[in-house]
Amino acid sequence: MEQIDYVRYCDGKLASEEYYTSIKSTTIDQIYSMMRKKEKNFLIYSFQENNAIYGVCNVYEEHGNLLSFLTKDLKYSFSFRYDGKDKLYKKMEYNNIELIYEDDDNCLYHKSDGVYCKTLRTGENRKIYDHNGEIGITLLNGWAKFQERVVSYDGNLVDKQEIMKIW
Repeated sequence: MEQIDYVRYCDGKLASEEYYTSIKSTTIDQIYSMMRKKEKNFLIYSFQENNAIYGVCNVYEEHGNLLSFLTKDLKYSFSFRYDGKDKLYKKMEYNNIELIYEDDDNCLYHKSDGVYCKTLRTGENRKIYDHNGEIGITLLNGWAKFQERVVSYDGNLVDKQEIMKIW
């Protein structure tokens, strides 16, 4: 699996670039058409799994500095897929969950108390990582690496890492 930076927007301004201008306007117009209305504060992540390209979009009420969004400010989220003919289509829309990843079989999402995995075919939900604060997640072939920086009571920073098979 490879992460692709399609577009990432912050307060209505392009925060990361695409190399081809024609793709940029087409892609962002398709993303806007999937939203409830034309939003200003959102993050998009996209992934390639073999020949399929998937993406998730989290829409927020507000933003902080430099693409800093808080889960509590989430308005809604949705997943999308690229059809191979320069067209994106919306798969699912969610309230109250911050999407991390979704393909045809699995959905990984964040809530204020941790990270959850949902098996889309069965509807089974399970909490896979418990945390409070900001985390980094790397996904590869059904494995997840969680990285978290924890501030201890004495003021020291502790970097925590955990790797697990999630599907």
